[in-house]
Amino acid sequence: MSAKCFLESGPHHGAARRSEDTRHSLAAPLARQSRVLRRAKQQSSHLIFAPSTNGLSLGSSRRRNQEVCCYAGAEQLDGLRYHGSSSLAEHIFEENYRVGELLGVGSFGKVYRATHRSETAPDYAVKIVSKHREGFLDERVARRIHEEIDTLRQLQDRPEVVRLIDTFEDNDRVWIVTELCSGGDLEHFMKDYGHMAEAEAAHAAHDILQVLAECHRKGICYADVKPANFLLTRPYRRSGKGDDSRLLELRTTDFGCSQRIQESGKLNKRTGTPLYMAPELFMRYYGVESDQWALGIMMYQMLSGHLPFWNAQSDRSPFAVMSAILSAEVCYDGPEWKAVSDEAKDFLSKLLDRDYNTRMTAAEGLQHPWIAKFCGGDVCLAAENNVQLPPATPQESLR
Repeated sequence: MSAKCFLESGPHHGAARRSEDTRHSLAAPLARQSRVLRRAKQQSSHLIFAPSTNGLSLGSSRRRNQEVCCYAGAEQLDGLRYHGSSSLAEHIFEENYRVGELLGVGSFGKVYRATHRSETAPDYAVKIVSKHREGFLDERVARRIHEEIDTLRQLQDRPEVVRLIDTFEDNDRVWIVTELCSGGDLEHFMKDYGHMAEAEAAHAAHDILQVLAECHRKGICYADVKPANFLLTRPYRRSGKGDDSRLLELRTTDFGCSQRIQESGKLNKRTGTPLYMAPELFMRYYGVESDQWALGIMMYQMLSGHLPFWNAQSDRSPFAVMSAILSAEVCYDGPEWKAVSDEAKDFLSKLLDRDYNTRMTAAEGLQHPWIAKFCGGDVCLAAENNVQLPPATPQESLR
């Protein structure tokens, strides 16, 4: 039984990437596995874990323009344990990162603040996800985690997507290290301010549309547009001395619900958050257009301080939610809408079109007069020219 080690060259975005032209396979006995990893570690203290095509990745070590990756089949992992029950992946992760305070808890794992031990780089966020459900290994969960990481890698050329730094994996868990966004999410923004000014909402919509347009171009449905999934890169405070909206910079996170569009161009698996679901999701026949509806619901909420069909006292049973999404009228006649421009309302109405065939696309949304009004000049030009950020690593600042 053996493991494979190979050398890769080329640009990296915090993930192990393969190149058939530069891969050189070497066979190493399993008994020499830890020695191979130690040798790789001497070449660089920056280690990564990622899934391989023929097994689970045990680790990799990255130099400036090269990567040394060591893989073993899944059946080999049980024999590669450090410190009793601690896995090799966990051991190497803890050698390189110091875990700090708990930042959040979700249904699929916990997120902590993390610091790279050997660098003076800024803090990161590490999401630790279990592959188990109800005490048993769930292959579907593991596959879903891999798909989420793969989607995140594919979108690293978008500056509005959270930067992926490292991934580690063993039989039981996955560690996903990303850029830390210290400003909280848009859900907390709403709790602090109640609603957004138009300029703030337009800049937020612009950043989200850039990500959705790239997802849709690559055949990916994000499938969970809601305030909690969009993070502010830094704390945002209104100064009261003019337009602060250009300081509102977002990163898209949590691609756990994202799906690849099938050959038919449609999906049938219902995912996402019910209050933001498009009408066609209830028919189990939908595409990327559903993201646009969800964005419309979210931007209505950002501008008014509440969702379009419900208030705090509304019946939100599954039937009531579905009925409202399918048939309830979208109203703009409350006092909170008096100061909102007709251009903003037109933007929302084009997103909240129940006919997905005529609903405004992400690319069209970027050209809407309301977005152009607030996002003209350098902000939009940089995004439209698809300015690429350098790969984020612990050796360089993310800000």
